[in-house]
Amino acid sequence: DFRDKKRPMYASCHLFFSSRLPDVLLSKLKASAAISRVAAFKEVNLELACTEANAFVLNSFDSLPLLFAPDENPVSTEAKVQEQHRLAGMLATLCATLGEMPHIRHAARPSASTVAQILHNKLSDMSRPGSSFPSRIQSDAERPTLILLDRSVDPLSPLLHEFTYQAMVHDLLPVMDERYHYQYVGNQGQRISKEVLLNDTDALWTRLRSMHIADLGQTLHAEYKQFVQEHPEAAKLAKQGGEKELKTMTEGLRGMPKFQETSARYSLHMALTQELMKKYSEASLEMVATLEQNMATGEDSGGKTFKTALVELRALLEKSDLALSPEDKIRLLMIYMITQDGIRQDERRQLIQLAGISPEDQDAIINLFYLNVTLLQGTSHKKRGAAKKGSGGAEGYDVSRYTPPMKRLLEDALGPGLSTTDYPFVAPPEGSAAGSARPKGKAGGGGAGEVAAVSGRRVIVFMLGGMSYSELRSVHEVERAFGREIIAGSTSMITPQTFLLALKKMKQLEPVALI
Repeated sequence: DFRDKKRPMYASCHLFFSSRLPDVLLSKLKASAAISRVAAFKEVNLELACTEANAFVLNSFDSLPLLFAPDENPVSTEAKVQEQHRLAGMLATLCATLGEMPHIRHAARPSASTVAQILHNKLSDMSRPGSSFPSRIQSDAERPTLILLDRSVDPLSPLLHEFTYQAMVHDLLPVMDERYHYQYVGNQGQRISKEVLLNDTDALWTRLRSMHIADLGQTLHAEYKQFVQEHPEAAKLAKQGGEKELKTMTEGLRGMPKFQETSARYSLHMALTQELMKKYSEASLEMVATLEQNMATGEDSGGKTFKTALVELRALLEKSDLALSPEDKIRLLMIYMITQDGIRQDERRQLIQLAGISPEDQDAIINLFYLNVTLLQGTSHKKRGAAKKGSGGAEGYDVSRYTPPMKRLLEDALGPGLSTTDYPFVAPPEGSAAGSARPKGKAGGGGAGEVAAVSGRRVIVFMLGGMSYSELRSVHEVERAFGREIIAGSTSMITPQTFLLALKKMKQLEPVALI
């Protein structure tokens, strides 16, 4: 645009960058013919998208296969390194926007620890003397904590059927970029198609999205009935219409726009709830989810140790009158392998044949290996922690007994503290190897060593490889319970479908690797 100095395309230009411009590119800009015409230069530091209050994503949908695929050649290794640096740079813009220099802690896993170190280096570079970052100087006790996790910490939560409203909608309905198309019958009996946004622009959605589906329908009908009773004139006008009413029902007309908007909101969510319950029934999800919960928690609904996972899984797959989708079968097999620490090779072959899983879909199952999942029974040297009781978000429902580890982790972080072995600091606070660390008791992540509680009024928890909606709900529950600000972030929000697709993109293990 400015190559011809005498006849530039524009008289001047304003340059805005979404993150810090590397020195090499800045030098190139300074040497260009355009520099004399740059009227404004600004690093905005905003490479993230806010999805709801205190939640954000980086919209990096390919991060899972890029970060966890094996280093089988220089190209894939370089792609992984580039992705690690790119994500760290994007996270740095979050810290710059908040004006915070957080303590960085990470899960003791390769991806999380590598990105955490790169992020620390970038923030240190951004906060060199003379810069305006961070925007305020805080003591170590006041600085917030950023906890960096990766999907290998918990490959189970994204696979389970979740029956709170938001998670269920994204699992069972075709929602794209928060947009949902649905049809309803108008006042004249005609079918109307409409696109709606399921996000914070809808106050009803925001208030109800964490509610269990078993309670939602009754709540919606009760609230709508009360709403109509509080606006009798507008309700009568909307129902009857007619020229006479338009002239005489002044009070009804005055409230009509708001009445119609609110009525449309309730109608939408009642229609969504009915559609979800229809799919719940058609897919026999009560039976499927009960087995999922038994395997995930290690207990049946009566609290007894669950020892018949293989028998019940085989029986469920053999039911000829049960219309299980291929996806649900894959999810069941994956949940079995994760919760039972692998499966014998002959049993795996039998179950895959019984479920009719295609070779392409088998790739997703086998690639769980790259998320630290044991594939062959008898080769595991780790022991999975049991689900913590009494902290779930939907007590009283057999299909919703499992608590995502994310919730237990944050409860420990804000309570007794996290193990400095399982969740080390990149740079420990001054004056201590791990801040206010103390000998570790029973809480705090399950590792040995010391524990340290998170500092500051604000906590940021970030999941590399995608966060599930059940985990996001858990974050908000802990935030309310502890009265502490928690910002939840991830490379993207994932559904069971997108999780399976990401797993398929990884390299397929050779059969010999499973022997």
